Amino acid sequence: MTPLRPLIKKEAKPPYGLEKGYDFIDIKVQEEFRGKEIKRVYYGTPKDKILIWEKGMELPKASEEVEKYFGFE
Repeated sequence: MTPLRPLIKKEAKPPYGLEKGYDFIDIKVQEEFRGKEIKRVYYGTPKDKILIWEKGMELPKASEEVEKYFGFE
């Protein structure tokens, strides 16, 4: 999955912005919406992108601050 349009179109002001650079993608919700399995997530444009997640990838646990901010407690 690679977004084909800018994720941030103008300077955001809290609470609508990416505070401290944190954001998340709910893979299960995206798979249901798209009707197919997502195996990789890239960030950037189709010509200039970086892989940020791949199925089976080991991910570090989020900090307590991040879990609290996003309500994952």
